[in-house]
Amino acid sequence: MKMEILFSTKRLVMRRLYLSDLNSILHYRNDPNIMKYQGWENKLISVEGIGFIKKHQVKNI
Repeated sequence: MKMEILFSTKRLVMRRLYLSDLNSILHYRNDPNIMKYQGWENKLISVEGIGFIKKHQVKNI
């Protein structure tokens, strides 16, 4: 699958989310060191992660 890059800088690549990103999202979202600074109290489960991706799949930027 070809990832469409919306824009990029030296330190950032902005692209659409894909369901194949689920494991990466779950990994950072459930990291206790990240959770404490984001204010997340509960770990994200796969079904919620899929919902997050679908909700944030932007058609037009």
